[in-house]
Amino acid sequence: MNFNEKPLDVIGRYFHVPIGSDIGSVDLGVKDLVKQTQVTEYYSSKKSHSVPKIIREKVKIACTEFTALDSRAFEMVTGVGLLKMVQSIFDAGRYFSRTSHVSVKEIIPSPITIIRHID
Repeated sequence: MNFNEKPLDVIGRYFHVPIGSDIGSVDLGVKDLVKQTQVTEYYSSKKSHSVPKIIREKVKIACTEFTALDSRAFEMVTGVGLLKMVQSIFDAGRYFSRTSHVSVKEIIPSPITIIRHID
């Protein structure tokens, strides 16, 4: 800030206005505050999603419910073990037709079966 400017506080933001200026003449309407430079003007995402948005949204909700209902850490959804299990279930789903009515409970083993399988 120069010595010939004074700060003008508008909604928690400071604008530097020359000291001789009429503050009433400085147009700081809501439109001007909304016209901020967006990061997308400098950076465009190169992510191209082959999965439809509705499917990604359903998976996001399922992951959120999984962590909340089972009191799990949020990072668990990116764990190698969980990803391998989900991929196996996904691959099994490809095997069945859309008209098949296989329950997930028929695929997931019981805790006792898992315990017996650990070396």
